Amino acid sequence: MAEQTKKKLSKTAKWLIAIGVIVVVLACFLLIWFFGHSHPEFDEAKQSEFTIPGLSDGVVPQGLCYVEDEDIYLMSGYMNNGSKSRIYVVDGETKETVKYFTISGVSEEFENGHFCGVASSGNFVWLATDDHCFSFSLEEIMTVENGFTVEPISYFDTGTGADFCFSDDTYLYVGEFFRNNDTITDESHHYQISENEINKAIAFRYEIDQSAENGLKSTTPVDALSIPNLVQGLAITDSGKIVLSTSYGLPDSNIYTYENVYASSTTETFALSETESIPLYILSSANLESTLVAPCMSEGIDYVNGRVVILFESACDKYKLFTRNRVTEVFSVAME
Repeated sequence: MAEQTKKKLSKTAKWLIAIGVIVVVLACFLLIWFFGHSHPEFDEAKQSEFTIPGLSDGVVPQGLCYVEDEDIYLMSGYMNNGSKSRIYVVDGETKETVKYFTISGVSEEFENGHFCGVASSGNFVWLATDDHCFSFSLEEIMTVENGFTVEPISYFDTGTGADFCFSDDTYLYVGEFFRNNDTITDESHHYQISENEINKAIAFRYEIDQSAENGLKSTTPVDALSIPNLVQGLAITDSGKIVLSTSYGLPDSNIYTYENVYASSTTETFALSETESIPLYILSSANLESTLVAPCMSEGIDYVNGRVVILFESACDKYKLFTRNRVTEVFSVAME
């Protein structure tokens, strides 16, 4: 009887030791994961621009752009509680949040949509969300009161997920996000670069025309850009280099810089329909110039005075309990 008791105690002790080892290993992993992780290159290069607005309101930040003529930033995002999505206005000089507004005059699906990206040029502001692109009057945005609504001038189906947008004052870029088994794009948007490299998303360029009602010469794109997976934002530098913000979940973000693929002609085409094709440019490892590893959950980006300005969503209420780097500020990094 005593021997059986000893065997039981010995077995129990082994289990307790095993559980203790697992707990210690897990604790060490979590400590390293949350507190031992760093981004030395990003930390050395980064410069704080302003505090991300709306975090205390429950906003999940998505898109970002700078409006040079008004010296303001616009930040778009959806609400964690499912209420109407918002666009915040931040003063470029004081860095203070001025106001926010929502949109009206369209379906609840759009008014409460993802508000993935925002861009501006001249008299117009564009919002990319839920496959569509919306055009707004900058004048109305500047005069709308805090918490009130602005109606779009018009909107159209982009033929992409419309997960981000960017303007370089000549073109409006609207593109999509792809992630395996989660966010799927149309198979016609997939481009096999090599046996081991495939792009599964597209960004379209639209020619800007300030005299047009919606600020665009046409809602038919002039060309297409094949892009890699996990793209959350795109920006073009003064020299035409293409910068991508890529991220998903807790792993590090990557800020990729590609050479100016638009500088050379292309023989590739993208079929808009059975009868209409447009030029197709390709981003690949062959024209990738650099990679900057950044904290997780980078979102929309813009190019302002030689710097890429980067928005993060890691500090929002929806994710902050799980993220190891809760970024509460918009940062910028020099591109030259």
